[in-house]
Amino acid sequence: MSSTPSPHDDRGRQLQGPSPEQVADLRRRLDGYEKNSRRLEVPTAVALIVLGTVIAAGVSARPAVGAVGFWVGLLGVLLLWARSVRNRTERGAGPRGPAPHITDHGEPATVILAPRARLAVTLAFWLLIAVPLLGAGLAAALAGQVGAGVLLAVVGAWSLVPVFLVAAGQITPGGVWMTAAAVVVRDHGLESRIPWEALVTVAPSEAGTVVLRAAVSDTIHRRRSGPWAVGARIGGPDLASVDTRWLAIDAPAIARILEHYRQRGAAAELGTPASLTTIAGLSRG
Repeated sequence: MSSTPSPHDDRGRQLQGPSPEQVADLRRRLDGYEKNSRRLEVPTAVALIVLGTVIAAGVSARPAVGAVGFWVGLLGVLLLWARSVRNRTERGAGPRGPAPHITDHGEPATVILAPRARLAVTLAFWLLIAVPLLGAGLAAALAGQVGAGVLLAVVGAWSLVPVFLVAAGQITPGGVWMTAAAVVVRDHGLESRIPWEALVTVAPSEAGTVVLRAAVSDTIHRRRSGPWAVGARIGGPDLASVDTRWLAIDAPAIARILEHYRQRGAAAELGTPASLTTIAGLSRG
């Protein structure tokens, strides 16, 4: 009968992976793909704004055409805003979450959270889809086209579900929840839970992320948002990633904190004020 390797077991540390050359080649190809895709962002957004303005010029004769033009132009503006938020975050100038604190929702935990502002662009996109559909459905129903109105309203209501999931806390800005039993990483609607004894790798990167690897036979992930993935990414059934660019603590400090608490017995203080003192010391290096 096999046992799960602990962080103190060399078997858990000697996990096979790609060679450094393969990783470097993959990064070069991904960087090239991302650069090529980003070149189209501004021209696409500007084209949408111009197209929307041209379409909206017909508002005096046909209000419905003007509404479509306004929507297209607003989509272009939203794309530019999303690009600006992403670029500021990558430069380290974006909004940061609150200082580490204690919470007791379900089980005592010490948490390091991303700010609510991280969800602003996501919510704006869903509302941009849902509100016009609901409005069009109401207008169609009032005009006597009940079937079309109901269909549009249903699709619009479906698009509003992520907004309700955010309000219910099922979709979150993200962050790290540390309890005496496990470290929990949340990224929008995705939750990844790793028991401390199964955490075998903590790897910070220059990009501002910390990759965690678990020695488990099953997946560490579960969806809290049903079919609405809403930006969550899964690197593998045993891998979780913490995006520290939104957190009050940077990637090297998060890695030090997690390395400390995966040591046998250290996690017992999590969820108590003593953990905040420990984290403050580890954050300073």
